[in-house]
Amino acid sequence: MGQYGPLVHLGATLGSLGAQLLRLGRSDDNITIACGVAAAIATAFNAPLAGIVFAHEVVLRHYALRAFAPVAAAALVGYVIATNVLERGALFHVVDTAVPRPWEFVAFLAIGGLGALVAGAYMHAILGVTRLAGTLTLAPSLRPALAGALLGLTALWVPDILGMGQETLRFATIAGAFGSAELLLVLVLKIAATGLCLGMGFSGGVFSPALVIGTLFGALCGSLVGQLSGAPQETFVFYAVCGMVAVTSPVIGAPLTSLLIVFELTGSYALTTAALASVTLASPIAAQLFGRSLFDIQLERRGLDLSAGRGRAVLRTTPVAEHLTDDCVTLHPQTPVAEAVTTLCRARHGEGYLVDERGRYRGCVSLADLEAARESTAGPARVDEVATLARPVLQPDTSLWDAMAELQDVTGEALPVVDPAADDAFRGVVFESSIARAYLAHSDELSREEHGTG
Repeated sequence: MGQYGPLVHLGATLGSLGAQLLRLGRSDDNITIACGVAAAIATAFNAPLAGIVFAHEVVLRHYALRAFAPVAAAALVGYVIATNVLERGALFHVVDTAVPRPWEFVAFLAIGGLGALVAGAYMHAILGVTRLAGTLTLAPSLRPALAGALLGLTALWVPDILGMGQETLRFATIAGAFGSAELLLVLVLKIAATGLCLGMGFSGGVFSPALVIGTLFGALCGSLVGQLSGAPQETFVFYAVCGMVAVTSPVIGAPLTSLLIVFELTGSYALTTAALASVTLASPIAAQLFGRSLFDIQLERRGLDLSAGRGRAVLRTTPVAEHLTDDCVTLHPQTPVAEAVTTLCRARHGEGYLVDERGRYRGCVSLADLEAARESTAGPARVDEVATLARPVLQPDTSLWDAMAELQDVTGEALPVVDPAADDAFRGVVFESSIARAYLAHSDELSREEHGTG
């Protein structure tokens, strides 16, 4: 299991707590969360630039001048604490590296494409075991115990799959430390073990295992290239690092962050350039096949779809009940047509909503149809005999986004809201203007956050 995911979660929690104590709004709350995340990444990797970019790339999902200064300050504080207070070694060490041969950049691109598939296998292992765990009759509190028992038995033969895998990662960057068969075995078992433990309820992150899995994959590719080409292994570390970013970037949905982590950890421009070649293919391929990141996939399965942007996600989580009003005309189905016309005219409304004696919604009639019925000599005498309008019906938990979709084919002033849990009880209406104002307000808030200066 990884430690970086919990660190990021803790940083975000502290940032949100600070926003609540200061009673900040949603936009400022997002920025304080990003500050906590940036500080956590900068502290964990000794990489302030990666922390800044990760906060914008994954948390805020935009680059805003308004957020840059506080996020950068938080990342710098984390970096200073990490380098002067905490005694932590580097994730891995890279000595002076040789310059890759031109044809090797083709191999780095291929590692990117294949790394996207490895990242997909890793993500689906976690998601698949999570679904499987939900079907087990075993008590949720015992599922981690089952996963731990299976992991322990496997680790008796292959101990390299245990823990965060930092030692495994460091040795995987050294040519000859592992054979090709051993790399393949540890790679497959690490994916399976991480998916098993996280899916069964272990606490931990997906970042660290992705780094290890990617490094093992890259080292395997480097070993195979060396065996097939007969070339010396002086550029072996390039393959390991390219594999690391090719797998990690799709999992966390942060290609720029992955590149900056490589650059800040190694200080090598050549390594970063090689990693760029792999990320160039890994991120778009994984996004098309699996999704932007594991986090996005998990949020989508919980009903929060970020694929179309944060604005749509906010509207999808805002129920129409927040904009419900009883400022409308309700009519009993047996109300005389003439009386209904008078009631609507006095209330200055163009529509009336039929509600029976039990408070149940029975349809909607327009003032124009009622006027036509009153003028007709052989027309209906009661409003329930007048043709009702074809009008979509909302529920209290219907989202603003879905309400906007319903309005596309409606010509009228409002949509009725009915509660099916209370025998179709009529709760009120949501005016088209209210939905439009809510959409504009949310859009304006996001625009101020993204483009505001302070």
